[in-house]
Amino acid sequence: MIQPIYNYFEGRIEGCRVHDIMLDLLCQLASEENFVTIMDVIKVETPFERKVRRLSIHKVDLRSTRLASSSISQVKSFTIFSHAINQMLPLSRFEVLRVLDLQDCNLEESGNLNLSCVGDLLHLRYLGLRDTKIHKIPTEIGKLLFLQTLDLQGVDGDAKDLPASIIWLRNMMFLYLNGYTYLPSGYRNLMSLRELREVNFTQDNDPEEFRYLTELRVLDILLPSMYPPEKLLILFESLGRLHKIPSLCILSLDKNIGNLVDWVPSSVQLRLLQLEGWYETLPTRISSSSLPHLSHLIISVHQVRLEDIQVLGTLPVLRSVYLRSNYTITTVEERATKRLFILSPDAFSRAIVCSFRNVLFAPYMFPRGAMPMIQELQFGLLVSDILSGGGDWDLCIRNFPSLKSFVIKLHGEEERSKRHSEAMTAVMRVATDHPNHPRAYCF
Repeated sequence: MIQPIYNYFEGRIEGCRVHDIMLDLLCQLASEENFVTIMDVIKVETPFERKVRRLSIHKVDLRSTRLASSSISQVKSFTIFSHAINQMLPLSRFEVLRVLDLQDCNLEESGNLNLSCVGDLLHLRYLGLRDTKIHKIPTEIGKLLFLQTLDLQGVDGDAKDLPASIIWLRNMMFLYLNGYTYLPSGYRNLMSLRELREVNFTQDNDPEEFRYLTELRVLDILLPSMYPPEKLLILFESLGRLHKIPSLCILSLDKNIGNLVDWVPSSVQLRLLQLEGWYETLPTRISSSSLPHLSHLIISVHQVRLEDIQVLGTLPVLRSVYLRSNYTITTVEERATKRLFILSPDAFSRAIVCSFRNVLFAPYMFPRGAMPMIQELQFGLLVSDILSGGGDWDLCIRNFPSLKSFVIKLHGEEERSKRHSEAMTAVMRVATDHPNHPRAYCF
């Protein structure tokens, strides 16, 4: 009856769903018990003599129903779908509304909705404006003192300014922005925040204010180009005070994260870490002792050392890793060193996805027992290693019993050369011979 939703990367159940038939039954029972009133083209005869508490309008002509003339002043939760947005009821009629969900409705083309009235919904806890294409965020949102969730993801890119009065919404727990929207000065007052997503951080923002948001669990920051190094250090010092945070993402429009040197968040609760910039080498704080719960890692490193791969392999619950390098191995000595490196047999014991972009491996780096759960894999190989392996180079692929797809970037030969083509043919043959017949891409 109830089906779990499995998080592929985290390796855990993060939600649940029901079968469509069961959903229909639940909707019918919910309507009979007056838990929720659903209006669509099928159920237009819903009785409205009773008080409506939770109202969901799908695709229906409101003029053909008795809703337009009935009292809806007691509605606490209101959801409307895009098909019916042109028949939107005035917000002034919702006197005790707590949930207002307008997701996916084009509010710029709808002339029936005046968002400036949203400030009168003093009891509102949830305001969903995701993908509504609004060009300006209503300043009246600052009046909603009890608001806990504000979803602005997917609004128009011109909607960059949050109202300054939003800093007084001390009950705000979930703030979802669109990647273009700026935080106003004084955001330190939002001390109840648990999730802050896709915030555009400017040079005018004071990074020290983050240290006061100690309840944060999820944080996504977009740093501007040429962000001052001194402010960058203050930002990281402030983020170091967030000891409860399990998910942190820092996106940089520049390569200024290279100034991080060896910085990594100190939260032992960290499960997801995404640092889109460039470190010189893998930070030493990324280890099984410092980050024992890390399960998802995205990071860019100028130079990947052999010991870096080994360290990543020791992270006990790592499910996915995306490691990108822009350093190309060119000398014979470096290539020879790479071929001598072998992972430990228990490396990446929980990993499902490993993407090592522009990282050159050797065919024998993967012994039997390493990556026992790997399903998607990407790395680089030398053409000479493939062609001179006597047909046994593919042992590294055969040792992955769960493999479903892999990508191999060939190094050492011109792309259209004969040897390059022969190496590609050999890679495709390995995919065919593998018991799982994984999808293979070679370039």
